[in-house]
Amino acid sequence: MNYIFCQGKAKVLKSIIGMWQKINNKYCVRNKGIDALYWYNERASLSTLVGAIWKSGGTALEEFSSQKMSHKRKKTGRTDLWFEWQGGKYLIESKQAPPLALSSPRALKSINNILDEACSDAKKFLSKEHLERIGLVFVSPYLRQPRMKKLDNHIKDFKTNLEQMHRSDKSIFYACSFPNSARDLKYRDKDRCYYYHPGVVLIGKFI
Repeated sequence: MNYIFCQGKAKVLKSIIGMWQKINNKYCVRNKGIDALYWYNERASLSTLVGAIWKSGGTALEEFSSQKMSHKRKKTGRTDLWFEWQGGKYLIESKQAPPLALSSPRALKSINNILDEACSDAKKFLSKEHLERIGLVFVSPYLRQPRMKKLDNHIKDFKTNLEQMHRSDKSIFYACSFPNSARDLKYRDKDRCYYYHPGVVLIGKFI
């Protein structure tokens, strides 16, 4: 199950995000559902988006040294991603959210807090060129085994709640990628309880 919501400035990114979904799905299919690109960390998640930018015809630079403003002082740091697409230039600061329950009403509040952190980091970047700044969050929500029977319903509820929360904010965009081949991707904790990670959600905000 895939879903994309892009409005305002984000409309131009829709084809890149669609490619991001295809890459996630292709990797899961190739690995027969026992591995996924979102199974790891922020760097792995971001590299999937970078791949989508290049495959769509854009150019991208990841994890590069840059000048930032922190506490009213300039300092050298690292920026997650710069890319060029259809005449526009964009800068992204991304975060990987910790595992959150897909069925939990508190998950969206946690994601929004992390998104605020990413946007705050994007504001610190110093540049002489005009570019769009974006805060971005990747999250791989989980479900415990008994809830997997109603996975599609949980995904739809999550999407609906996300839409309602951000309906009036034209700077927000988001996408979901829940490959059919990844529905059995799981890990077992020390108590032998299974937690399933059937997909990934990308949420971004122009600042």
